[in-house]
Amino acid sequence: MFAVIVFVALSLRLTYVLVAKSGPCKLVVHGVVVGTYHSQCTGPNDQVNYNSTANALALGQGLSSPIPPHRPLAEHPPVTTFVLGAVSFAFDHLPLSKFADETIFPLGSKLRTHVREHRLFMALLGTVNVALVFVVAQRLCNRRVATIAGWTGTLYPFLWVNDGLIMSETIAIFVVLLLLLAVQLELRRHHVSVCVWIGILCGIAALTRAELLLLAPIFACIIAWRRGIGARAQVARGAIVLALASCVVLPWSLYNSSRFARTVTISTNDGITLAGANCAPTYSGHFIGLWSPEPPCTFTNRELASFGAVDSSVIAAQYRHRGIEYMRSHLTKLPVVVAARVGRLWNVFRPLDMVDYNVGESRERWVTTLGLISYFAMLPFALLGAASMWRAKMRRQCAALLAPVFVVTLSAAALVGQTRLRAPAEPVFVILTAVGVVEAERAIARRRVSRQSS
Repeated sequence: MFAVIVFVALSLRLTYVLVAKSGPCKLVVHGVVVGTYHSQCTGPNDQVNYNSTANALALGQGLSSPIPPHRPLAEHPPVTTFVLGAVSFAFDHLPLSKFADETIFPLGSKLRTHVREHRLFMALLGTVNVALVFVVAQRLCNRRVATIAGWTGTLYPFLWVNDGLIMSETIAIFVVLLLLLAVQLELRRHHVSVCVWIGILCGIAALTRAELLLLAPIFACIIAWRRGIGARAQVARGAIVLALASCVVLPWSLYNSSRFARTVTISTNDGITLAGANCAPTYSGHFIGLWSPEPPCTFTNRELASFGAVDSSVIAAQYRHRGIEYMRSHLTKLPVVVAARVGRLWNVFRPLDMVDYNVGESRERWVTTLGLISYFAMLPFALLGAASMWRAKMRRQCAALLAPVFVVTLSAAALVGQTRLRAPAEPVFVILTAVGVVEAERAIARRRVSRQSS
């Protein structure tokens, strides 16, 4: 059954990429069509940045803008760029270069964009994620739960839609699943060596999506929360996780300190995120709780030009100041905005808004619609699954499983509410749904037995 699940998961993801994301796509620069390439357009969103910086890295330009004068970039955490950069490098050289996605310009010149290769890689990694969902569910519960979780993860639109995009979600899901697997292993065997791997994976998770840095203190507390060992041993286990996570993140932070005028711990993206989430359009009306990339939330072109040749860390600091100042001057509205953000994250507040909003991130309307239908069908079972695990005295396991849920909820409350941003918690939602389905089956069976006995 495991092999069948993996095969169907791979087939579905490849079909989505090759059909829904097929080209040719027009390459437009300043309103002028300058070329075409095979895969569907990445659109004016984060996919452009991930794709272009990965290609620049593969060409030896480092983590910098692909456009001269090649200024240093840290718009996103580096792990996704490193992974996609390796894919670009492989397809820049023989024998894979023969199959590379190319932009063809009117005069006949060509440029390898690697859009198609990046999408196909995400589809393959998404299939691995389904396999990991199966493994985590089996270790957590049993084969029955694992089978249901595997099929649910295969078909759940809000999971596989990430696998057709050139963004960080699929890689973040992969790291989170490895973390959950390591934590479940530690809770059973209590090996200190596993704590080391948990700390390393927490650091890698933070370098994939910055908000996942919060997983380190949460998992440190869960691992330290163990009876039968002394206080020193508890503190030592938690300290190992925190220390190793810090050791993974620290080199990247030190590297940024040599490139930027201002401190950049993980990325510069927090600045524009704060500004776009804390402004008039996102504090009331139709866009409350969302994020806006347009003025007055962000700087106009004239304002950006006034910064001159300053690096992106300075601009990020200005954005950060702008967002925080707006938030401070509108504190009375903040509770309602925070509630709207969390409600949007979990699709309990104006869920249909996401159908149109997600189009801006290259998510088709039909995918979001199908995802919402699936989500609301699964939600009661997921809640039942979490409750049944807690009642069954699997509280540490349940707490570990819910850690990504807590992190994405806290991140949404602080920044922006959007379906895509809960991606690291989607595998947890899938596993809890499977647990809930099995619990519902058991409840139905118990009722039948009681009726027959009476």
